[in-house]
Amino acid sequence: MLSIITVAKGRYSIFSEAIDNLWSLAYDPHNIEHIIACDAGDRNMETFLKQYQQKYHPYKIIIVAVELPLCAECNVVHYELRNLHRDYWNPIARGAKGDVILGMPNDAIIESKDFDRIILSEVARQKKSSAHSYFQILVDDSSLHNKEEYRRDEECDFCHYIILSKEAVSVFGGICPNEIVLEKGDVLVYNIFKNALNNDCQIDLRNKISIRNVSHHTEDVDVDHVTLSHPVERPVNLEELELSYGIKLDYLILKQKKWVKNEISKLNSTWKTLKNFIPVEGEGS
Repeated sequence: MLSIITVAKGRYSIFSEAIDNLWSLAYDPHNIEHIIACDAGDRNMETFLKQYQQKYHPYKIIIVAVELPLCAECNVVHYELRNLHRDYWNPIARGAKGDVILGMPNDAIIESKDFDRIILSEVARQKKSSAHSYFQILVDDSSLHNKEEYRRDEECDFCHYIILSKEAVSVFGGICPNEIVLEKGDVLVYNIFKNALNNDCQIDLRNKISIRNVSHHTEDVDVDHVTLSHPVERPVNLEELELSYGIKLDYLILKQKKWVKNEISKLNSTWKTLKNFIPVEGEGS
C-alpha cells in the first residue's frame, strides 16, 4: 500500500485539483490511503474534507483533526509557536499503514500516471537487491527549481517532497526530524540518505514521476493566510542533526543487513539438513 499524507490549510482550489489528479492517475486507488491533518476548529477545511470523503467514498481517506494546546495565560492557540513536523506531519506519518509514505502538501499536484505502481514496485525491487528497507524516493519537482527566488542553495540538488519507505520513517519518528520547525527539512533528509554509509538509500524516479508545486513561491497563487501564519523558526544546527540521524540510519541498515544475512544462513543450514532426508532418484523402494 501507498500512504499519502497531507497537512491542509487553505488553498482549496489547488487542493481540489491535487485530489482529482491523485485518484485519476493512480494505478490501483484501492491500494492507497490518503491521511490529511488539519487544525481542529478549521470549519472551512473540515467542510471541504467531508465533501472530499463523500466524492471519493470508495477510497480510504482519513481525516485527523490536530488539537494544539491553549496558552495558559491568554487561553488562545499561538500558531506561530507550532512545529509543523512535530505537531502535524510526523504523527500522521507514524500512523500510516503503507509500505511507502509520500509527503504531499495540499499545493502539490501529481502529474504521472500509475505513480503508485511505479513507486511500490521500485521499492520492492530495491529491497530485494539491497537487503535492507531504508529508502528515500526522489521524484521530479523541477517546476520549483525554475524560480530563482526560491533557490535555497546553488545546485538545488534535492527533492522537496519527502517520500520514505515505511522503515525509513522510523529513523526520524516521522518524515522529518522534530527539530525542524518549518523549512530545510527536505534538504536535511536528502543529505542524510544521500550520504548514508550503504550508498544505495535513494531510489531515483525523477525520470518517471513528476509532482508539480503550485504555491506562492512560484508566483502561481497569491500569498495567503497559510503563508502569513507560518510558525517562527527556532535556531537549529543542521550539521549536527545530519550527523546524528545519519549515524542512526547507518546503524539501522547494518543491523537489518546482519539479520538478513543470519536468516539466509539459517535457511541454507536448514536446506542442507533437509537434503539428507530427501531420497535420491532411483534409490529406496
